[in-house]
Amino acid sequence: MLHSPKDILDRINKVLLTIFECMEEERPLTLSSLFESSGTCKNTFRPKTLSNIKQARSITGIILVLSYIQNLMLHERTTTVRELYYFFVTHFRNQKECDGTIAEICNLLQVERISLGLNASPKGWFSGDIKIVRNGLVKDGRNASTVQGFAITREWIYRATSLAQQLNQTNQESIDHSSHDSDSIDESLSFSKEECEAYIHPESNFEIHSNAKAIVIIEKEGIYNRLAEDLQHLPIILITGKGNPDHATRAMVYCLWKTLIGPDGESLPIYGIADCNPYGVGVLQTYANGFGQSNDFQLPVQWLGLRPCQLLDTQSGGESEESELWNKINQLPNEVYQKLTEMDERKLKSLLQESNGFVQNCPAMKAEIHLMKENQWKLELESLNWLGMNFLSDFISEIILYNLNNHSFEVGEDDASFSSLDRKRLAC
Repeated sequence: MLHSPKDILDRINKVLLTIFECMEEERPLTLSSLFESSGTCKNTFRPKTLSNIKQARSITGIILVLSYIQNLMLHERTTTVRELYYFFVTHFRNQKECDGTIAEICNLLQVERISLGLNASPKGWFSGDIKIVRNGLVKDGRNASTVQGFAITREWIYRATSLAQQLNQTNQESIDHSSHDSDSIDESLSFSKEECEAYIHPESNFEIHSNAKAIVIIEKEGIYNRLAEDLQHLPIILITGKGNPDHATRAMVYCLWKTLIGPDGESLPIYGIADCNPYGVGVLQTYANGFGQSNDFQLPVQWLGLRPCQLLDTQSGGESEESELWNKINQLPNEVYQKLTEMDERKLKSLLQESNGFVQNCPAMKAEIHLMKENQWKLELESLNWLGMNFLSDFISEIILYNLNNHSFEVGEDDASFSSLDRKRLAC
């Protein structure tokens, strides 16, 4: 749950008031949490007092950072935890101690760090067929100053939270007015200006423009950089979280999925590109279901590649460029295949558990995991570079285009209308 700057200021002032009372009454200064546990924050704050010399440094750090956060809230600004550390570099011994103080403040106030205006340094990046417009300034995903594109920052969390709130209220309104005729339902579902403003955080107020037909999430930063260079011509949005995505990266994917509509009138498909190994599948699962308490944005991620079946030695007939591409992938040398480790085996076991809906709800994906376990090998995306400098980009481009033209199809195990090559190309 996100808290408004006003709410944060009220909580800080309440804590400061108890400090002033201690000073007026000439009692030892004592800090203790004054707020009940919230849904996402379990209150484990241990009271601290200046009468305990070992806690004096900790209390000093908390008061220093509280004063900084108060100033941020008053001016509606944000900063990174790294900048905060350097602001108090003469007090904190290292970044870890600073981070610990921030965690204690979150516990003390019973709020999440993002509500305090403190961000981690950006982790995710995006590029491709997308423009973000804010106050007349345009971020064009196809004309960024660097190959990485643009950083994914916290405004996407605000945007996704606002969007989720509106969708929830819309669904509730639909239920409450289910007995009315369609005209009255449409009228009841419209939001007044005041209602919309109540949902929109200032940082989430921007426009999204795109003609993309798919969202493509990429496990690795290096692969993302290559594809950002080579696939600019495709109608897609490229996103990477550089491994497991952070909250902001997942929030951006959620916003795009809920906001952008394809030519068929449906939400854009989300395709995942990861290594052919258990960890790669785990990264895609994190995009889909989140991790820990950050599971508020559920996403229908499809595994596009690299998949075990795509590496099987099945010759493709014909002399088309596509057939030549798939025949070539069978030429990979044995040296690029790596044996599964004990850790990989444990991850596979976890993926195949009945409680794992990401895999169990998709028979095709489940079959791929079983095939990986049966083969006892894994392969990194970079291995495809052995087949030529452009092979990786050509391969990814081919399967993206195939899925854009056939994304409404689902292949069953006994579907005779699809060839083995079709099964390799179609995302699961």
